[in-house]
Amino acid sequence: MKEKIKNKNAQGHIEVMLSFTIFVGFLLFILIFLNPFAKTKSDQVINNVQESIINEISGEIGKLSIIVNTTDDCYDGSELIIYGNKFIEKSEAPRKYTIYYNNVFGTGGTPSCSAKLARNYSIGTYSKEEIIIYEKIQELKTNYTNNYEGLKTSLGILNEFVFELKRIDGGVEIGVNKNIPVGIEVEAANIPMRVINSKGNISEYILNIKTW
Repeated sequence: MKEKIKNKNAQGHIEVMLSFTIFVGFLLFILIFLNPFAKTKSDQVINNVQESIINEISGEIGKLSIIVNTTDDCYDGSELIIYGNKFIEKSEAPRKYTIYYNNVFGTGGTPSCSAKLARNYSIGTYSKEEIIIYEKIQELKTNYTNNYEGLKTSLGILNEFVFELKRIDGGVEIGVNKNIPVGIEVEAANIPMRVINSKGNISEYILNIKTW
């Protein structure tokens, strides 16, 4: 009877040790092969770089809609400067105009319909929106080319990085190059975005960022 008890105790210890060994082996597998902590850190790096670049190339764009009553009407341009004197007019339809405000635009001129004497129109609500500005991307490329380390410092980026502004058809509109060491892990992100230029034209692009 004592012998059977000893055998049962020994068997119980073996089962506990075997379970513990399997558990430790599973943890080692997770840490070595899946490594979720490294993945989280990697995601954090690309997210930080992405956020810094987006903040650098974005700007607050004011927007005001104007609708004239008929195609023979126009609007009073003197009312536009209440929101600033750096703006541009875009004709969206025969009777609709959109005014965009930002320092990237030149000093606003007379309305394109100013030859029409009638002044029957309605002004919509003024709003603001953070939009990527094309000229700021050009400026980012210039700073990257002329003073890469200074740019990294001003952006608060510690890792190396490159970027490309790609058209929807896949062509590169603006981009920078930098040699990437062989064998190093590279993180990448593709961000669809709306981009406005100094002429008030809005286009769709994809910003590709790589960091290592």
